[in-house]
Amino acid sequence: MKLFLTISLLFLFNQIFANEHPVTIQITKQNEGVYALRVQVPSGFGIQREAPNRILLSTDGDLKITKADLIFRGKPMSEKKEYFRVVEDMKLNLSGKGKLNINAKIFYCDFSKNICIPGQVQTSGEIN
Repeated sequence: MKLFLTISLLFLFNQIFANEHPVTIQITKQNEGVYALRVQVPSGFGIQREAPNRILLSTDGDLKITKADLIFRGKPMSEKKEYFRVVEDMKLNLSGKGKLNINAKIFYCDFSKNICIPGQVQTSGEIN
């Protein structure tokens, strides 16, 4: 019985955390050397405002991060004030060429399942 319970819990845990997270992070160029990180979730989801959301950046090649404002800001949802309706773009100043690696831990909730998850989002982009 204990073995069955353990296997069931491991399977459930794996199903919850192994799926793709709905949180996406996009890198957009605004001006020469000025970029923005856009954090988005689809409708039916929300990013927790008071959670320790964080984004860590690293580079490969000759790319240098000269300035980065990685604080989560935005307007709250009107029906659920503890969640962001939209997260404002985060400004980055980059110089050189190379790869920008993004490793984020973002706490979001799925309103249809009534569950909150600390999502790990990893992505990268080429900066030319």
